[in-house]
Amino acid sequence: MKKWVALLLALLLLASLTACGGVQKDDESQNDMEVTDPMESEDKDSASTDQADKEPVRPSEEESAETIEEAGEDTVEIKGGTNQNDAVLVPLDTKMYGAVADGRFSWFAFTTKGTADAVYKLTAINKTLDSSAVVFAVYDEEGTELLHMEVGNSGRAVTKEVKELAPNTTYYITAACEYNRDETIDYVLTVKSPQAETGYQTTDSLQTAGGTTGGETIYPGSNMDDAALFPLDAKVSGRVSDGRFSWFAFVTGAAENAVYKFSAVNETLDSSNVMIYIYDEEGKELAHLGADSSGRASTKEVEGLQPGTVYYMAIYCEYNRDETIDYTLTIKSPEEPAPVGASVETLEKETLVFEVPFELNSTQVMFVADQAVFVSEADAKAALAPVAEIILAHPDHPILIAGTTATSGEQASCVKLSNRRAEAVKDLLTEAFDVPASQLLTIGLGYEADPFVRGQDRDANGKFVESEGAKNRRVIVMDAEDPIAREILDT
Repeated sequence: MKKWVALLLALLLLASLTACGGVQKDDESQNDMEVTDPMESEDKDSASTDQADKEPVRPSEEESAETIEEAGEDTVEIKGGTNQNDAVLVPLDTKMYGAVADGRFSWFAFTTKGTADAVYKLTAINKTLDSSAVVFAVYDEEGTELLHMEVGNSGRAVTKEVKELAPNTTYYITAACEYNRDETIDYVLTVKSPQAETGYQTTDSLQTAGGTTGGETIYPGSNMDDAALFPLDAKVSGRVSDGRFSWFAFVTGAAENAVYKFSAVNETLDSSNVMIYIYDEEGKELAHLGADSSGRASTKEVEGLQPGTVYYMAIYCEYNRDETIDYTLTIKSPEEPAPVGASVETLEKETLVFEVPFELNSTQVMFVADQAVFVSEADAKAALAPVAEIILAHPDHPILIAGTTATSGEQASCVKLSNRRAEAVKDLLTEAFDVPASQLLTIGLGYEADPFVRGQDRDANGKFVESEGAKNRRVIVMDAEDPIAREILDT
């Protein structure tokens, strides 16, 4: 009898453990690379050029600020705490993905650098349509509120400054839903330090980085973080409806003090105005224009845009009425001056495959500590699939794959490790996706030769900061003809 009771209890315990479940990967979200139009669910006719109907792809953004996992020495797991004492330290100058749910607070902390009376910036994006606002607050150790910031569901970044923070001091951040309703809201948060960034910018958004868009259908994002790459010097047809925002991004050229022209035509009679707003990465409005239903083009010149920089556009109906409006938009880039003695006919400019160097960081491709071995080859394949698709679509473009490391160990050994990891990415592209090996170049940069914006992984006392070092362990993919790539190869 005792044996039967023991067996029954064991079965009940096993059932309860199964019901609780463990951490399970969502394979469907891992492999779903199709970008759908957030504005239309059926006709997918939101914004297109006049040729082929190929949909761009982007990687899923499963990693959040509350769950970021790496492996071995590269391991850092960040989970939002439930109170100030359990607040989890987050890295500065890093884009962090998170979610708030059930009206609960997520607690984070950051530590200031050694500069006195410095200004820190919090930039956040609400990524969930039709949601409440996400509310962020910053506190000192005594619980005094220093900043309150509400981020609505328009998809636009909101940035606020926190001034006069003490050096080398820990401060606390809460993230919560504005109302304690039964909803889950995804967000992006960055805590920007006052230290000026040195190095070239990269992006971990394939939408922003990848591919010429001429002749393709492009679908807008529902927020700045998911903005689709908009081609310069091409007339793009689009549609706005239901009072929702269509988000695009464009990358400026190399010209200094250039003037860009935005021209829009509203093609729908008796409609509201189509509004186009231009923002920087912090959500600051730089310019706007509106096109009314007369059919006449509306043009706006925008000055002061920095060269080689990503900017964002929100396009929507002026009034949130139940209407659909068709429009066209063209962004005219400044003409580059021809070199002395050159023939204008020979200066045909070829668009780069990757407008901005694309960063495969630890949230996408993870390696075993101190090795060039993927933690999960299946996950690495899922992350590299859309990259391979873009490279294969441009067989005449040589591609450079560059590895970088954290500031840990000797530069010579870090160069070797970063080169082996770049080679591992190359091998996976060639073996799993048949990308020609001759199209791919690899290089290891370690940390001393890394020309890209880096995490500050050493504090004022020279102590290694793991959360900052994690974002320096990466592989960057770019056109070998990109001026940045040529500079790397020449060096």
